[in-house]
Amino acid sequence: MKDIDYNELSLFTTPLGQTVQMENVEAILGKRDSKTERALYIAKVNESLSSIAQSFWDIELTIKLIEFAHPKIKSFKMTRVDRGEYLKYHFENYFFRVPKLKDQVLNLLNIVFRLGYGQSNGLEKKIKNTTILQEKNLLVFLDYFNDAFSTIKPLRDTIAHRGDLADSNFA
Repeated sequence: MKDIDYNELSLFTTPLGQTVQMENVEAILGKRDSKTERALYIAKVNESLSSIAQSFWDIELTIKLIEFAHPKIKSFKMTRVDRGEYLKYHFENYFFRVPKLKDQVLNLLNIVFRLGYGQSNGLEKKIKNTTILQEKNLLVFLDYFNDAFSTIKPLRDTIAHRGDLADSNFA
């Protein structure tokens, strides 16, 4: 797997991200009033962008940890960790983290467009029914996410409701 340069691909390199970073840092340094409505809004957007960025880092780390268990990697044998249990743990972790991205992006849209929806199972439906997001064609990613996660979601649900991934599901 090719290493990803998150500084180059960061959400904070977008115009929104740059504005949020600049204003948030200014508020932290006391150069901007941190109690204004705009400053509080910027802090929420910053928190949402940071959460998404952290998820990408976590997913990349999980992939690297899975790759570490490859039979050709001799140093894994020195860990004295059961390879199957190790892989099962990290795949379960991966199956939880990847679909989480969609929820985080929905939350970002909720915050950026000040929709005021709470975090709930119905957030996606509410977001999809928001006229401004439909008009700006900002919902295209949902179909992509839903298609990409269609094979992961049943496994994630199994883990969430059963507690772990059965060996038969893992194969």
